[in-house]
Amino acid sequence: MDFRPDTPKHFGPIPVPHEHLPVTHQGRADPQKETTVPRPNRKPKGETIRAREIREGREANRRKRRDSRITLAPATPPIDPGTGKPYRPMSRAEVMAATEGRAWAGDAADVETFTPCSRCGGPCGTSAPYSQPWRTHRACRSGTTLQSRVRAAVTELLGFEIGFSDAGLIASQVAVPNYRDLPDAQPHTEPRRAWGHVDKRKLRKVVQSLPALRADAGLTPHPCESGPCAWCSTRLATGWMNEGHKWADGSAAPLCGLCSEQWVSRGGLSGRLSKTFYEEQRAAGWNVLIGRDLPMGHGPDPSFRLYAEVAPADHPGTDEPFGYIAAPMRPGTPQYAERIASEQMERATAFEQRRAERDRAEREQAAAWGYGVPS
Repeated sequence: MDFRPDTPKHFGPIPVPHEHLPVTHQGRADPQKETTVPRPNRKPKGETIRAREIREGREANRRKRRDSRITLAPATPPIDPGTGKPYRPMSRAEVMAATEGRAWAGDAADVETFTPCSRCGGPCGTSAPYSQPWRTHRACRSGTTLQSRVRAAVTELLGFEIGFSDAGLIASQVAVPNYRDLPDAQPHTEPRRAWGHVDKRKLRKVVQSLPALRADAGLTPHPCESGPCAWCSTRLATGWMNEGHKWADGSAAPLCGLCSEQWVSRGGLSGRLSKTFYEEQRAAGWNVLIGRDLPMGHGPDPSFRLYAEVAPADHPGTDEPFGYIAAPMRPGTPQYAERIASEQMERATAFEQRRAERDRAEREQAAAWGYGVPS
């Protein structure tokens, strides 16, 4: 049976012998050749409901990521005590424009001893990567951002490490330029201490004032007006979001910043997860609990429940994430590790007992039949 007349769009034009054509078409083609039946006009299909939901969900996801960006710098710029004017770090373009006409007095390639690093100003040997006319430490080559330079300067001058968000706050208060951007920097001179061109005293003061800077930038954990997180039950967090979740009484239930990221990554905004059917959200909440995504084909513990499913009427929340779960049942706690170790020991003991009983039964059976004890 020939199905091609029913599906012309899949098989293309249908070849038809000349004698089978209508009389009005027979004179338009060569009698010795086959011709084709014109493809019928079909109305193009419009956008399906599912495609529109996916498109709107992606657009909403992009809008949310754009609107929920945290501003690392304070709302009002700090005042430079030297000039009394608001301090604003120079951009890379402004620095290059200020040093555009500078003529280098020498080249690092002409020096056989140590020369200053183009970023930190520390001593660079002849084996360091060279980019005319500077040498650069291999570790400093990856620190191209302002936050990376601040982190490296704090580690070298103060002796401890900070995060990228804290580095962004410090960068709005202290200037941490590249050594090559200093007005008097030359690539062939005697090297200094790494990041010695940064004001260490001012850097220490800004680091000590980090709690106040975090509070001004909204990076300090704080409570939400709608209550604790509907997933992890924590009362203090950053990045609170209202995703449309509800408590048992119908009031709005928020998500903290960490749980909200998992909600977005698992397709919550595109409609793949129900906002009220918490059973679909348990896998995403379990990922937040264990700190990683489950492999494909694996699910959460059958007894695991989100806080909104088991919360009392007043939903008071807890001080720590997932504090409503008993410590022996919560991954990441010492009690949980002890419970897992004891269960493994019990399973191993039970296995040894079953094997010993099986061996004893085989020996008794061998003795009863009289063919000796099996080896």
